[in-house]
Amino acid sequence: MEDFKILIVKTVVKTFVINFFLVLLLSCSSKRVENSIVQSSIQIQNSSQKGSLLSKDVKNSSKAKIDVYEIENRYHDKTTSFSLRNGWQVEIFEPQILDSYTFEEQEEDKEIYEIDKVFSDILTQDNFPDLLTKFRDWFVDGYGRYNIPVEINQYVEYYIYLFTETKFRQHYEKWLSRYFLYSGIIRKILVSYGMPDDLVFVAMAESGFSNRAVSPMGAVGPWQFIYGTGVRYGLRIDEWIDERRDIILSTIAAINYLKDLYDMFGDWYLAWAAYNAGERRIEKAIKRVRSKNFWDLLKKRAIPRETAGYVPKIIALSIITKNLEKFGFKKEDYYQTPIEMEQVVVPFQIDIFSIARLCNCSVEDVYNMNPHLKHPVTPPYETRLNVPKGSAKSLQEKINFISENFITEYNKYYNLGFYPVANEVFSKKVIAGVLHIKTKKEIHNTLLDDFFDVSDEFDDSEFIAPADETIKIPIEVYVREFITYRIKKKDSIFKISSRFGVKVQDILKMNNLASIKSIKPGMVIKIPTSSVAYRRDDTKRNNPVQKVSTRRTPGSKNNSMVVHVVKRGETLSHISKKYGVDEQRIKKVNRMKSSKLYQGQKIYIPVRAL
Repeated sequence: MEDFKILIVKTVVKTFVINFFLVLLLSCSSKRVENSIVQSSIQIQNSSQKGSLLSKDVKNSSKAKIDVYEIENRYHDKTTSFSLRNGWQVEIFEPQILDSYTFEEQEEDKEIYEIDKVFSDILTQDNFPDLLTKFRDWFVDGYGRYNIPVEINQYVEYYIYLFTETKFRQHYEKWLSRYFLYSGIIRKILVSYGMPDDLVFVAMAESGFSNRAVSPMGAVGPWQFIYGTGVRYGLRIDEWIDERRDIILSTIAAINYLKDLYDMFGDWYLAWAAYNAGERRIEKAIKRVRSKNFWDLLKKRAIPRETAGYVPKIIALSIITKNLEKFGFKKEDYYQTPIEMEQVVVPFQIDIFSIARLCNCSVEDVYNMNPHLKHPVTPPYETRLNVPKGSAKSLQEKINFISENFITEYNKYYNLGFYPVANEVFSKKVIAGVLHIKTKKEIHNTLLDDFFDVSDEFDDSEFIAPADETIKIPIEVYVREFITYRIKKKDSIFKISSRFGVKVQDILKMNNLASIKSIKPGMVIKIPTSSVAYRRDDTKRNNPVQKVSTRRTPGSKNNSMVVHVVKRGETLSHISKKYGVDEQRIKKVNRMKSSKLYQGQKIYIPVRAL
């Protein structure tokens, strides 16, 4: 009977529980498990308690008990999954470090949420202000041409007032510039899917067309998808890419979501409200008020305050944008040439600098068109890359050639926001990682150099990269001087210092903190990136990064390369004498900045064939 009960428990769990996510804070030095298991979103009645490891029902079975020490012993890599003795599937995730661009996006998100807060605060008053009727007089002949429902009432008027006659006007001006940049491509996608193209104003209300926006609730990208909804509508989110930031893919996902919501409610206002608050909340509000009129739901406060302002905000933005002159905006002051893109399929890892070179465009264009890339390289699986219009066909042919002749692999060093060139914000140059390129067959330098940056200093040289040889290209980018970190409960300066590999004094100095006791939960502090950027595994720390090319020396075609593996105790002087090649020549061929060598290092010696 007992075995039968256990079988029933396991059957129920396997049927209804897809996964129990474990959020374990890991110390970088000891890799100790610091957090308990966080139960999945699927609820088992009366089974979860704050801080508990298992539900009460599962705890009743000794065979189902989870042993934390077993998890510690089974843990090997930073991200791993395995089965415990009792059959539970375990997944361990390393805590994510805040991206270095988080601070900037948080500041921009404040613009969006600040104006919404002003509106929601007004809603709490007994009488909503109805003193702005002057806007109605401007639209005696109508508001313009739209393919979404548009009307003016006291709520819409108040948003028009905020965006045109208060400090929030400058926020709208920034969004307007982005509107001219992105609205064209968004409208084309909407039309191609048979949707009203004026739905573009939903994205304007969500993010102001910021591809890198991150809300306090974790919504990301121009259409502000949370993780669950993004995955549900086909967006890939992993350690390499976040397609919620991709203007094309996120728009397609938003179209499908909005279409489902419209089919569900039969009304655009209710569909927009559900997009913001979730369909279940709107369904409950409709049942409570017994009305499918959005304004009834707003007046009777049946929906969250932030959602109550969402619909009038969309209407206000559409009216202002289609009547710029009436509100004192000159189109030429904000107009930007609309972005036009094409897509190529990339089945391997390649850096954005090489992509820019291959499509004859700037690396900033590649970066800005592909905000979904979390690293300056494409992921290790097939993905679509956005490139300037007119360059896709030629680039795809080159990518296919690379795929046939090379094998690439990227060894990343850190997960920080970056920019490909230096500017006032991103000013610290670091090596983001190393791209390893292995040739499938002998490749002449004229072909190799067409695709990868390996011969800047040897433009006239001739060399052949032998098959199976590996070329290493460091990928250099620019990061901020610091990242931001929010202090958690039980955090200490010493824990933070250990986690990020930064000296305690450096943290105190950067944040003007008087002592180690100055921090409090919820406080946001700055962490210097000087140490974080170069933090790596012990195995990598002992192997300096070098840009190595397999090449022949200039001149005779009989000149060739010898690959020498450095033995323990060998010096560059010793190797130079052994092969009869000048030390400076060896350093130049291998692009070595110093004479320092390490055991096992592979260097190339230019020698004459016998």
